[in-house]
Amino acid sequence: MATRYYAHHLMRLTDEADSRFHELLSALDTKQLRGNDVVHIDSVRIRLAVDDFKTILTEIRRLK
Repeated sequence: MATRYYAHHLMRLTDEADSRFHELLSALDTKQLRGNDVVHIDSVRIRLAVDDFKTILTEIRRLK
């Protein structure tokens, strides 16, 4: 029972992270990119992914 709850909660957090990531990509698609912008965008993507992963791990630890 608890495992199902954790799995459901983790899936919800993952869906939220995925949604935020796609919103960022949509916003980026509307702007003209130069070489330096691409490097900055990649670092933003990595930072967001790491932050979302940390959030998921924190939630899992909190739920234990």
